[in-house]
Amino acid sequence: MPYGGASTRADARANRRKLLDAAGALIAERGIDVPLHEIADRAGVGVGTLYRNFADRDALLLALGDRSAQRFKDIARAAAAAPTAWKAIEIYVDGYIALYTDFPWMVDMRVEDRRLRRRDDEDAATAQAVVDRAHAEGTLRPDAGMPDIAFAATMVAAMTYLPQPVRASIVPRLRDIVLDGLRAEGLPRPPLGASTMSVDELKAFVRPLA
Repeated sequence: MPYGGASTRADARANRRKLLDAAGALIAERGIDVPLHEIADRAGVGVGTLYRNFADRDALLLALGDRSAQRFKDIARAAAAAPTAWKAIEIYVDGYIALYTDFPWMVDMRVEDRRLRRRDDEDAATAQAVVDRAHAEGTLRPDAGMPDIAFAATMVAAMTYLPQPVRASIVPRLRDIVLDGLRAEGLPRPPLGASTMSVDELKAFVRPLA
């Protein structure tokens, strides 16, 4: 009997993970209002299983938010331990790019739930301390703020839809361009990472999309 109980709990945890995976994928594809029964279908479970795990849409969205919350904390912890303020800025840019690449549904989701917005306020306060430190250090341009960093990183993350090997070339370069734009004037400008596409390669890539 104990074994059966443990097996049932494991199945329940697996169903919850599948529901969250399906919700994240469908919200990224279709937006925040995707029907809940379609999430259950994508997860391969019944609607009843969905409602046993999440009382309503808000509960599902909050659980998705919990998935990303730890990543924010990890980014903040690494930035706080960085040896310089500029290194902390790099950690935030890289962290945000990875975060919005892995959790593209956050853009829609975070405006939907007040509890998530309160959590965002806490994250923003932590990030602002890094920005203040970089301004004091003289490495972050004085007219740049945390919203610039977050939005710029989100734009770079949007490029991860590109197929390989184009993605491996373009995304690191865009990341370096973003950092170069944030860097205070007069500081050394390191070379851009990876190699860019040639004009012919760009034409060959864009033409099938037209």
